Amino acid sequence: MQTNSKNLFILVLGIVFIVRCLFIFYVVHHQVYAWDDSYQYLQIAKNLPHFSQMSEPPYVPDLQRMPLYPIFLWLCGLNPVIVLFAQLFFQSATAFFMYKILHSHTKFAFHVVFVYWIMPNGILFSSLILTECAFVFFMTSGLYYIQQKKWISANILITLSVFIRPNSVLMLFFLLCIGLLYLWRNKASKQVVISFFTGISISFLCVFGWMYRNYTISHQWKLSVLSDNTLIHGRLGGFLCYQKKIPYTDDNLVCQSEAYLITQGVKPLKTYYSDMHRQETELYTQEAHKKARQYIFDNFSAYILFQADCAFQLYKGMGYKSWLNITENKPLSVGMAVLQVLFTCTCMILLFRAVILIKHLEYMQIIVLLSVLTMIVLALLPYADTRYRFPTDSLIFLLLVMGKKKY
Repeated sequence: MQTNSKNLFILVLGIVFIVRCLFIFYVVHHQVYAWDDSYQYLQIAKNLPHFSQMSEPPYVPDLQRMPLYPIFLWLCGLNPVIVLFAQLFFQSATAFFMYKILHSHTKFAFHVVFVYWIMPNGILFSSLILTECAFVFFMTSGLYYIQQKKWISANILITLSVFIRPNSVLMLFFLLCIGLLYLWRNKASKQVVISFFTGISISFLCVFGWMYRNYTISHQWKLSVLSDNTLIHGRLGGFLCYQKKIPYTDDNLVCQSEAYLITQGVKPLKTYYSDMHRQETELYTQEAHKKARQYIFDNFSAYILFQADCAFQLYKGMGYKSWLNITENKPLSVGMAVLQVLFTCTCMILLFRAVILIKHLEYMQIIVLLSVLTMIVLALLPYADTRYRFPTDSLIFLLLVMGKKKY
């Protein structure tokens, strides 16, 4: 009976894999694999050999985008079939590392991982030229090596995730703090201490090196200037739109924020690090940052309500419009959206349970929990959608592990 069940499960696994492969060929054939940021990443990757993304001297990528995903696209020859199959591999490898983390804690590890592997958002984002799947893969594999106390490997993998999307630098910070606590409480050997600090040093040097590169271009020590636009347009502009009850359109976010800063006498408002004046090359002044933060803190109670509205924007989307845009099939799109509702509710239950039982979490899980909570707060923006939620939903699966307290 057990053998029959196993064979049936393998059969289902194979069928799903075939369907996912066919879906990749479908999106490539219909050319619906590139949306929004996809075009910028593709353009950067296309121009990498010529160093001509922005202007001379070379700004490839610009100061917003991290370099690893465009390099990945370039290594794939900008071939969408190769890229999407590689991303299917990334998501499958993520599931493998999840299994490695979970299997010693629950007999249902394989089933949990299979559920993650067929999550609608996972299927969707692995079939689009976007950073999500590679980003989650490097974070999850890094977390596995944290669990194994292989600090150098863990730091390298998490640092690679930073070079795809900068917000995972928070995970390096939590790794440093929680790792030091682990070393102190467990009276780690000299060899383990050396390994830990070697890993942290590698991460620091890589991140510092990229920040220095950005400094040579902009004269600002930044990992990415995307945080500037997030503060000015997303938080200040979105907050002003919320207070005036006007839509969160791109034009409104930019116009409302800049108009307010101008009325506050901020001059100059912004500069550009290239002769080509566009959003990717703008640098808001420190005075603009100061005035934006001041307005938020002076109206903090209202800002909390704005953040609640952003949370609604973040969690109301279940991928229906995305599936409809790709498949042009309403029943299928509704079905995938309903499935995603179930997955998202499950993730929220797991997250709530982890917060309640935080004293029973392992060191690695505490790093996951702190990273997830911080990433959710950072994602509370007026234009946040399902894309912003996928990385955190993926990491939440690791919080299923509820073993005995390790310290």
